[in-house]
Amino acid sequence: RYIEQRDKVAQRVPIVDVAYRDIVSDPMNPIREIYDAHRRKLTADTEAAMGRWSGENPQYRYGRVTYTPEKYGLTRESIEQQFAPYIDRFGAYL
Repeated sequence: RYIEQRDKVAQRVPIVDVAYRDIVSDPMNPIREIYDAHRRKLTADTEAAMGRWSGENPQYRYGRVTYTPEKYGLTRESIEQQFAPYIDRFGAYL
């Protein structure tokens, strides 16, 4: 249902797909893409403030939690089967 609803919304509003790894590797690039898609100006002051926030809030600042499918009684195969349309469209999750 998510993909169906997303496609309906995308007819009216620009949607920018951003992979988590891209946010982690270069957070400002996806932000620029989002601003551009919505025809918004990203000012130098705003970009600097976002950069400061990112520097002050590094990944794992409060520790690292590791999640596994098995912890929740799931298997990789069951997830891949249930989320096949999503994975086909957006890529693998693991």
